[in-house]
Amino acid sequence: DDASDEENGDGQLGDSKPSPSSMERLTASMKLQHLTSALSTTRTSSEFDTETRAWKFEMLFSICILLNCLTIGMQSHQQVTHKLDATGDCILSFSEHVFTAIFCFEIIARLCSDGWTTHSPGSWEGRSNLFDMALLFTGVLITWIVPFITFLTKADVPGGALCVLCLLRSFRLARLVRVFREVRYFREAWMLIRKIGGSIRTLWWTIVVILFATYSFAIAGLALIVEQLITIQSFGMDAVDYQRIDALLAILGGLDKFMFTLVQVLMQDSFHSIIREVMYFLPWAWVFFYAYMAVGCVVLMNLVTAIIVENAMEQSQQDQKAVEGQEGSGDRCGEALGDVVQSDGLRWQQHHQLEGV
Repeated sequence: DDASDEENGDGQLGDSKPSPSSMERLTASMKLQHLTSALSTTRTSSEFDTETRAWKFEMLFSICILLNCLTIGMQSHQQVTHKLDATGDCILSFSEHVFTAIFCFEIIARLCSDGWTTHSPGSWEGRSNLFDMALLFTGVLITWIVPFITFLTKADVPGGALCVLCLLRSFRLARLVRVFREVRYFREAWMLIRKIGGSIRTLWWTIVVILFATYSFAIAGLALIVEQLITIQSFGMDAVDYQRIDALLAILGGLDKFMFTLVQVLMQDSFHSIIREVMYFLPWAWVFFYAYMAVGCVVLMNLVTAIIVENAMEQSQQDQKAVEGQEGSGDRCGEALGDVVQSDGLRWQQHHQLEGV
């Protein structure tokens, strides 16, 4: 009996084999979950094939958009000059029908492939697709709908309205930005577009500040220069000087005229002749105009350049951090895979050792 009890005890001891601890299982589960989330972002070969086809699709229709913009320019030139014969005009009209059909096929293919979710106004790509659909509607309107209505009603359509709608279609060139973003050959162009997009806010406030400075200097110029010119003209002078003051008042006599002249000074567009004419009657006038140039050209423009360069450097640093983050996620993925494999190997080794005991 004692021997049988010992055998039963040994059998129970052999059957109750210890399992890995809960802490080890929790750690292995967390590592496996992290590995799964990291590998879920890894692209498969089918995804690469899909992206390649999508890139070719974008490239093909971007070339069509560029060709369509060229034909739109030729049509606008033809409407004014009438240099092409009837055959050339017919070819341009036929090309417009072909491009409209191609772009209709593009929209239908996108809707069948991606659905209406890619046309939601909640995302940048959705707004871009909606804008492209609106441009396509203008093309369909002036190419098919309006001619059909005029054919039925025998009515004339104002040419100016059709020219405006035709001009709107040239905004399809904005879709070429996608090609600049995807093709490595256009990397510099894409970087330039990104820097311009990142500096729009700075450029906007630059225009506001320049407008405010020009407005302030124009008010001061009306009081300091224009009123004195009018006073000098009222004292009486020869006909030549009278005409010279009239010519100056034609470009300085008014807030809008003075601001326009100051913008010409800001752009440094043949402004010295104007300053010399004013200095003939008011010798100190160069101080006023050069003060405006110091504020607008030297100080403000250099500050704007510095701000744009700073924004460009910040964007470059953010891009570098993003690349480093992607590389770091790949390294962590490899480390997690190694830890999981090592942990599983140790667990199986302990399990086989316990079975041997």
